[in-house]
Amino acid sequence: MSRYLKIVMLVLFYTTLVSADTLIWSQQFKPSTEDGQNIFKITNKEIYPKDILSRKAGMQDKWIAWAGIVKKVEYFESRYGPTAKVTIEHHFFDWIEDHGAQEELFFLSSRGEGDFDIFVPVNMQKPENERIPLGIMAVVIGKPQVVIDKDNKSHLVVLTKYYDFIKKSAFRMDVFDYGRNGEPIHKVENSIFWQK
Repeated sequence: MSRYLKIVMLVLFYTTLVSADTLIWSQQFKPSTEDGQNIFKITNKEIYPKDILSRKAGMQDKWIAWAGIVKKVEYFESRYGPTAKVTIEHHFFDWIEDHGAQEELFFLSSRGEGDFDIFVPVNMQKPENERIPLGIMAVVIGKPQVVIDKDNKSHLVVLTKYYDFIKKSAFRMDVFDYGRNGEPIHKVENSIFWQK
């Protein structure tokens, strides 16, 4: 049984305690734009940050899809206009959207494989707390690159083709602990989710 099916089954099992008239269903994550949907179909969802940092052959040229949490945002003026450098803490994601009794649609793993950066245009006319708030979920599709800084440290940058930011109320990362495909799935024992 695939990791994705196991996660869906666990979520469905724990949400069936609601009234019978609540509709419970799951579907594959779907980017919000047609371009995003088209590129998502050809991404390799089995390439992760550590694969790129270890410079496995040929992986820098592949389209990837990663998810995580916005950890830091720096604004600056680039030749393309106002830009945000967004540092994202990677979290494993099963690419499933779950509808049920819970408010959240996405269940990120409690862990991931480190940080990566993206650069996106930003509307500086918006108040700062409405631009790219810290702690929200980010979904990124693009081509990952290893960048060496002036201190000779390696950083991951994803040249984005699609990105989306998802509000805090739409996801959780304290429900399941899972990793790469084939690794075991565990529920996060002390999560308030399981105490509802």
